[in-house]
Amino acid sequence: MVLESEKKAKNIKQETEKMTENTEKNTVKVGMKLNTSWGYSMTMNDYCQILEVSKSGKTVKCRKVKTIMNQAVFSGDGTGRAKAGAEVYGPVFRLKVTMNGYNGEPSFHGSYPFCGAENLPIDTKMCDCSSRMGYFSIDNGEESYENHMD
Repeated sequence: MVLESEKKAKNIKQETEKMTENTEKNTVKVGMKLNTSWGYSMTMNDYCQILEVSKSGKTVKCRKVKTIMNQAVFSGDGTGRAKAGAEVYGPVFRLKVTMNGYNGEPSFHGSYPFCGAENLPIDTKMCDCSSRMGYFSIDNGEESYENHMD
């Protein structure tokens, strides 16, 4: 009887630790960088950083982040590796948060500034610049494949 209750207590403790780990991993926080990859014959990456999380946790406000290209692996055929830089730019935009992403991670979607946004001031309204719909996930900080040749 004692061994059985000890096993149950150990299992409950392990499950609680796993749930806590998953909750911490999936908590949406200010400062997190997000990534979206798009294109058909070309593969492009866009990055943004969370500036604010709504009280309900259902939306976040973001700004785009400059992309850093790894020139050492950027080949003559237009393919290479890209990752998020540190510099944020362009107008603030809002993304909706859903908890149905890969591995139960949060997923983010909505319209974001597209072409020429790096030259726009922060107070530019989204309707005053070109935008595209994007589906973002939490950026893992690693380089991503990018192809600039069509």
